[in-house]
Amino acid sequence: MPGQVYRQSWVALPPDGSTTMHNGGGFPADSYTPTNWAASVKSDQDIGSGGMLILPTTLSKKFPNLGVNPGKDAKIRILNLANLSGKGAPGNLGGELSLFSFPQMSEMRASGAVWTNPADKSVWVFIPGNNGLAGFQVVVDSAGNPSLKMKWSMFNGWTTSVFVANGVLYAANGGGEHTTTLKLHQMQAINPTTGKVVWTSNIGVHHWSSPIMANGILYMVDGNSGGFSSGTSGDLIAWSMG
Repeated sequence: MPGQVYRQSWVALPPDGSTTMHNGGGFPADSYTPTNWAASVKSDQDIGSGGMLILPTTLSKKFPNLGVNPGKDAKIRILNLANLSGKGAPGNLGGELSLFSFPQMSEMRASGAVWTNPADKSVWVFIPGNNGLAGFQVVVDSAGNPSLKMKWSMFNGWTTSVFVANGVLYAANGGGEHTTTLKLHQMQAINPTTGKVVWTSNIGVHHWSSPIMANGILYMVDGNSGGFSSGTSGDLIAWSMG
């Protein structure tokens, strides 16, 4: 319940971690709760599983502190992190600056990535989901209001968390609960502005595992090592990116 139990909310805490007490309950400094919170809790469509993508502060003078939140409810929200509900206090409903409905992607419950294109300084967010991956450009109108413009989408299977390194977007498809029934299990290198896959390498079944890069080496685990089933079998795969 908003103001008492923040089970379907984003909350903000003061820098010192303190809280305001009222009638025996603690309150955060601020909060965002969707208007349909009760129905979404009942249907297991929590918004927190997609994480919060923090945008650069230079996008909008009106709203310099912006965050993008994809959720299991197949919606992507842009929130004002400095005033989450737009009402200056916790316990209110709604208040998102932008709401992008994305039923084609279904549930979004892995971490996306934020990237600034060095060529034109445009800001992009890349959001994985149950059905694939999509690239959005963040646009701001003349009044300073932000929104998302989808530039490309790729529906080729459940995609786990993604990242951008050296101007390349890396993603692994074929994950999730139904990994054994999916046809594709690939590591992919993608052009972030077009969505064109420029390189792939086959991997095995995996669940929540996601790629990482360290010192120019790309790593991915699959099999039981990738969170699928149980045990210690599976592979740690490394690619040297030329």
